[in-house]
Amino acid sequence: MWQDKEGLHLRTTTAGTEHIFSGTIRTNGRFVDVFGKMSGNDDYSRVNGDRDKITFQFTNMGGEAGIDFAVKAGKYIKFDLSMDGDKTDPANIFIGSDEWHPGSCQFTIRQDGEQEKDSSDRTIIIVDDDFWWGWNFPHSDRGHGPGPGRSRHGRHW
Repeated sequence: MWQDKEGLHLRTTTAGTEHIFSGTIRTNGRFVDVFGKMSGNDDYSRVNGDRDKITFQFTNMGGEAGIDFAVKAGKYIKFDLSMDGDKTDPANIFIGSDEWHPGSCQFTIRQDGEQEKDSSDRTIIIVDDDFWWGWNFPHSDRGHGPGPGRSRHGRHW
């Protein structure tokens, strides 16, 4: 997963073995410009009527499948990711160019200063106010990711 000036990008890939990736992505804003890159016949990405939830499923066998999207007027994005019907091992989730891992397959990327926290969140990733949906690295409050005090380069997360 990464972000650039075009929006956010979630991709799946495998080493030639077929896997089914699925999950939900939620926000307190609205998802816009949602596009799926799918390879299987049963693949889908769906945005609900309020445009605050995306559900998806991608079948992948060595290629690339995923979804691109942007968020409008949101303070957070919550992810819940699965592979083959089981929760995805966070060691298999790679975020940003440094390919760091969240603490769980259920994690939230939250704008700095947004204090609302759902008790089900296992990992909270904070993004500075000045760069929300911008070009810097977030930090995690659970000891994963670049962390407070580490260098924030002008690159996507």
